[in-house]
Amino acid sequence: MKIKFLVTLTLLIFFNISAQIVNGKIFSNETKTPIPYARVGIEKNKFGVTSDEKGNFSIDLSDQDKNQNIRIEVGGYEPMIFTFNNFISQDNKIFYLSEKVVDIEQVVLSPKKFIQKNWGINAKGKKIQFVYNPEKNKQSLSKELALPFETKKRAKIEKININIAYFESDQPVFVRYNVYDENWNSIISEDLSILMNAQKIKDSEFSFDVSDKFIWVKGKFYVSFQILNSFKGEIALSGTVFKPAFYRENLGNWEKTPTICPSLNIDVKVEK
Repeated sequence: MKIKFLVTLTLLIFFNISAQIVNGKIFSNETKTPIPYARVGIEKNKFGVTSDEKGNFSIDLSDQDKNQNIRIEVGGYEPMIFTFNNFISQDNKIFYLSEKVVDIEQVVLSPKKFIQKNWGINAKGKKIQFVYNPEKNKQSLSKELALPFETKKRAKIEKININIAYFESDQPVFVRYNVYDENWNSIISEDLSILMNAQKIKDSEFSFDVSDKFIWVKGKFYVSFQILNSFKGEIALSGTVFKPAFYRENLGNWEKTPTICPSLNIDVKVEK
């Protein structure tokens, strides 16, 4: 009986070591509250998972290259990067992300010095669409879409808008935005996320007011959009063709979309 118990225990230990399944939770270091929908995966790789609305995640690294780094990332926070073995050996599997500190120059927005502009894609048609249906395609939730912008003068982003061709969901949908510099480094100092529902879509447009976030841009930059929680239904973004756009899956490298560009645009205040 003791021998049988010892063999069973040995097999369980061996299985846990070889399986290398990590269950963890992600918190904000400043507020000690869970961070929803953070990315956890292999750096510069499509393989990864997303934490749930309470910051919990489970990732199976059994068949992955042990020479790769593991990265935890979410907009507005400093990413955490581990070697494979260090990530596996973490004691309590609770990870605290620190809020990103961005130096912001104080600027008085005088009407005489700034003008309002709208940049990006404003198509509202239904013939060309980006469709999200997590029940049919789980990869929809791993993709992040981004549009390129460029300005010679300094500008402050006031609103981020997406045009919705079709919206049907059994629950509010968690939407996250990010702003990257020309080298794909995030420049935001806090998480840009919001819940979207049918009531918040006006004239086929869903807008997120970020005027209080002090997001300043100059030169080339990118604005991204991602739907993160699963739902029953289907959401379609309006789109257009032959315009540049980019996407990535989980923490993979950014790639150009084949021909279709989602309808995303931004309201900005630009220096005269």
